[in-house]
Order: sequence, then C-alpha cells, then structure tokens
Amino acid sequence: MIDWSYGALPSVEQEVLRRLAVFSGVFDREAAAAVAFGAEASEDDVPGLLARLVAKSLVAVDAQGKAARYRLLDTTRAFVLKKLQESGELDLSARRLASFLRDALGNSQAEVETLSSDDWLFKYGTHINDVRFVLEWAYSESGDPETGLAVTVAAVPLWYQLSLVDECLTSVQRALLGIHPGERRDTHAREIMQLYRALGLSQAFKVGFAPQAPAAFAKALEIAEALDDLEAQAEAVWGLWVAQVGMGEYRASLESADRFMSLARNGLDQFIADRMLSMTLFCMGDLRGARRHADLMLSHDVATDLPPGGAVRFRFGQSVSARIQPAQLLWMQGFPDEAVRAADTAVAAARASGHAISLCEALARWSCPILVHVGDLTAADEAITELLDLAKLNGLGPWEVFGRCWKAALLIQRGLPERGVPLLRNGLAELRQVKLFNLYIVRFVGLLAEGHASLGEYTEARALVETAIASSQEKNELWYITELYRLKGDVLSGCGEPPDLVERCYLQSMEMAGRQDALSLELRAAMSLTRSARQRGDNRGAREFLANVYFRFTEGFETADLKSARAMLAEMS
Repeated sequence: MIDWSYGALPSVEQEVLRRLAVFSGVFDREAAAAVAFGAEASEDDVPGLLARLVAKSLVAVDAQGKAARYRLLDTTRAFVLKKLQESGELDLSARRLASFLRDALGNSQAEVETLSSDDWLFKYGTHINDVRFVLEWAYSESGDPETGLAVTVAAVPLWYQLSLVDECLTSVQRALLGIHPGERRDTHAREIMQLYRALGLSQAFKVGFAPQAPAAFAKALEIAEALDDLEAQAEAVWGLWVAQVGMGEYRASLESADRFMSLARNGLDQFIADRMLSMTLFCMGDLRGARRHADLMLSHDVATDLPPGGAVRFRFGQSVSARIQPAQLLWMQGFPDEAVRAADTAVAAARASGHAISLCEALARWSCPILVHVGDLTAADEAITELLDLAKLNGLGPWEVFGRCWKAALLIQRGLPERGVPLLRNGLAELRQVKLFNLYIVRFVGLLAEGHASLGEYTEARALVETAIASSQEKNELWYITELYRLKGDVLSGCGEPPDLVERCYLQSMEMAGRQDALSLELRAAMSLTRSARQRGDNRGAREFLANVYFRFTEGFETADLKSARAMLAEMS
C-alpha cells in the first residue's frame, strides 16, 4: 500500500519524502527545509510540498502545540529510508541533518536556565533521536568521523539535560578514539578540549572519580592554555576542582578554587568561585570561612549579568547549587530550621529544573543528611526512596550507591542496627569504589561505628572511629572531626575505659566545635559529656555544661537533639 502511494507521487514529492526519512522522530518545517530540498525542490518549495504530503497521509502532523510538528509513521519511514539508500542520497541527507543539528543545538547550553524546563525540552529534547541517527551514520563505513565529532560536541548539553550519562560517555569516547595524531588533532583542538571536559564529568557520573577524570580535565586545561582561552581555562579548572573534592584531595582543590577566582571575569564567575571556596573550606573544617564565602556567593546578583551560556557553562544549574550549598553549614552552625528550609528550597528548585542529576545532588548531599540530623526520619525515608528511584531510572549508579548507604544509616538511626550495619558495611565498600562521594564516607563510617556500638561490638566500633580520625587528620578533612571525637568517647565508655579518658574525648570535641563555630555538633558533645558526668554523680556540673550550649540556640527547638537536650535539663533541674 505504501509502495503504491509512493509510486503515485510526482517525482518532486518522492524526493522530499525520501529525504525526510533521516528524521527518527518529530521535526518542524525549518528542519525539513534544511534537509529535504534537492534537484527538483528548492528549500523554499519544501514547506508547500510537506503540506501536500500531509494531505496525502504520508506525513503525520501535530498542530496542537506551540508550533506544528511532523513525523513519518514507522512503516512509512522504513520504506522511504530504503528508497533513500537505493537512490544514493543517504550520505548527503545525513550530512545536511548533521549541519542542521549543529546549528539547532548551538544555543541549547545557553538556554538551560533562560527557558523553563518544558520549553527547553520542547525546543531541544526531540533532537536526541536525530543525534543518534547521525552519529550511527558518521561512524559507519560510509560515514564521516569529522561530522560525528562536531555533532558529539553540539549534543553534550542535550545529553546532560536529559541525564543520559551512559550515552554521553560512550559517544565522547568514540569521538576521541576517532581522532588521530597530526593535523586533524590540531585543527579540531577546541572541539577536543570540549570533549575532554565532557569525558571527565561523564566518567564521574557513571563510575565515580577515578584518576581518569582529573586527567581528562587536565588535558582540557592544557589545550585551553595553548588556545589562550581564559573562559575555557576556567571551566577546565572547575572540572579539576570537582574531581579533587570528589576524591578527597582538599589541599589541591583549594589551589584550584583560588586559581578559578583569579580567572573570574564577571559576576557569575565570582559567584561560582565563592561557591568553590565555600565547599573546599567546609571540607577542611573552616566553617566560618565557608560561611563567609557562602554569603558572598548568595550576594552576587548573577541574574543581571549572565553572559551567553554562562549559567550552564559548568554543566549544573548554578542557581540550584547555590541553594544547596548553605544547608549543611546552617545545620552545623546551629540553625536547623533554616537548614531544613534551605534543603527544601534546593530540592524544589532541582525538581522544577527537570534535571535528574541536579535533583539527585540536592537529595543525596543535603536533603537526606539534614533530615536525618534533625530527626525527621519519616521525611528522610521519603527523600532516600525518591533518590533511589530517580538514580535507578536514569542509570546514575553512584547516586544509587549513595542512596543505599543512607537507607542503611536510617535503619541504624531507627534502632535497627542488626539490619543497618551489614547493609552500610556493603554500601561503604561500594562507595569507596565509586570515588564520587569521598567527602561523605567519613560520615557513614561514623554511623557504622554507632551501629556496631549499638550491637555491643565495641572493638569494631573503636577501630572504625580511630582509623577515621587518623584519615581525617592526614587529609585535612576536618568537617566531621568533632563528631568523630564524640563518637570515640561513646565507644570508649562502652568499652569500660576510665571516665577521665572518655570525657577528654568529649571536651576535645566541644573545644573543636567551638573553634569551628559548629554549635549543633558542640551540643551533641555536651549531651555526651552530661551523661558521663551524671554517671559520676556530678549533676550540677553536668547541667552547667549542657545549659551553656543549649541556651545559645535561637531556633530548632522541636528538632531531635534540642528536644533531647531540653529533656535532660528538665531532669536535672
């Protein structure tokens, strides 16, 4: 039937219909005109011929949206694609489609934050099947790897926005393997630089930060320096910083953050530089410095001075990241209610962006821990479940591992260590392999030690805590060191060690928390010290320790730690 319909067409309509077969999904009139003109039909003729094909039911049209969209039915497309191959026009049509995609995707990166998620996906998301078709052709025997290189570079923002990490990684690796040393490598230096940046991030999101990721960013930086491209240098340095933080190389990450600040040329770059410095200083335990740069970050009015493409040059919606960053700091510094609001705002912004990676970031790094820390375990369970489902649906393996660790930690917090401990032990082993969340391993080690102590397994708990303390000091990863010393005191107490040795750990934890301006952690240490002092019969001294910390809070009185502290004070009054 299709053969009869095709045979009944004038040759000019046959020509246009054949060339439309390169579109794997929907297309608009502009795309059709760019691809389907030929010897008998000019570009200006294509829209009219397209309308005639619609009238003959050989092309389907959807005119309900913001603009008319067309597509070939699968059976029709299979038939005319064969005709396109037989006519010898496939290579020409594929090249035209590739050229159209390069132009069409040219502004996709710049418009991630200037368009709503729905508008962006309507404008760019439908191109993904055409990208796949062109790349399959480009790397075939009759294809053109140079065209494949150009389309791969253009499609990187599309893959990230659709959270297609596997596809991005595979395509970027294929493009790089298709480039050989010599003239072509020099000719395509800028494209190669962009591919190395994409390679570094794709590797991280797929398998975590192994040495290959910083090596890819370092290669991108080397090319950017050779091109004297300051903006490209900034993005490569940002990638290096991400890799260094992810791998726990905090001193190196501080150097990268300082270097990025020296390259900052506008409000957005300074905004990101302050975010980088805030994160690194937080990891190193300088909470005051981290808060100072977080406040500077939020003071930048980046909405008024975004350069074209700047909002997503660094692959994440920076407005989402800005909301995420202060949440942990706020909780540690004694503002649990503000921390919960900041985490909720971050999750809402990430969810509205429609970007799976950004939402996984917001849930995994901030919402889950904040909700666990304030004791809202029901909400924490919901956030962890959403994280696991989202990571599995989008093939984001590292975030799925992170979600399993939080699920195990939640079981321990709910008084089910016999279930949580083995799950967390296995999850930690996976997390160490992933190498994307090294910063958070120490927190999970502390929670695992807490679980072992709950089971009366004090030898295992003591070994975990003491190893974690030594590792934190060696790497200068001091953001959790106060909690580790408090846990050490709890474990030593369970082991039957003398009270003075136990309380020395609590006092050290309180002293360090005071220096770091970590009021919430100071409260936890004060509660542990109070319990120990009461066991010795020093009720008055115990109450004084706790009251001095508790009454410095101005909010969060319905969160778990503050409710426990209030109850302890009431018992001793």
